[in-house]
Amino acid sequence: MSMSPTSPASPPTTALSSGVRDATTGQASQNLGWLLQDFLAQVPGTQGAFLVARDGLVLAAAGLSADEADRAAAVAAALYSTGEAAGAITFRPAGAVQQIIVQHDTRYTILMSTPDHHVESSVAVGCVLGVLAGADAHTGLVGNRMAAMVVSVAEHMVTAARTTPPSSTSDATDVVGGHSDER
Repeated sequence: MSMSPTSPASPPTTALSSGVRDATTGQASQNLGWLLQDFLAQVPGTQGAFLVARDGLVLAAAGLSADEADRAAAVAAALYSTGEAAGAITFRPAGAVQQIIVQHDTRYTILMSTPDHHVESSVAVGCVLGVLAGADAHTGLVGNRMAAMVVSVAEHMVTAARTTPPSSTSDATDVVGGHSDER
């Protein structure tokens, strides 16, 4: 097995989990980069793994440079959105996107959705777990191990639901209890 001159001897780990929330507490979750690195070490044929918010924010990655993780996040968000649209082709609801597999000549890109959770009247939105696997990887095993990871740590693989900030106005009037209060 030969490595290309641009390939590092050991894959880099990008851990950006500040946006990941524990669905049971709503608190920021611990860095999940170690979990992805462990996944790569245990599952034969895997080359990279990443956890992204459904809107494309990188939360954690292993085996990828920061630039590769950003590209993976953008692609995962686009594919997830496309999967949702594909489920709406007919008027019969298809349900949530569960898994997407893209087969390339030399590797697979496998995406799996983590479930949403409800915490104290707020919604913690699930994420997308992605794995890059070589063409010789057993995709059934990779998918099975991804599903097992999602089930075992799903409550840690969520992000807080994003809300649209209120529109700002040019005046500084605040209405409280039906009365305006000039600032």
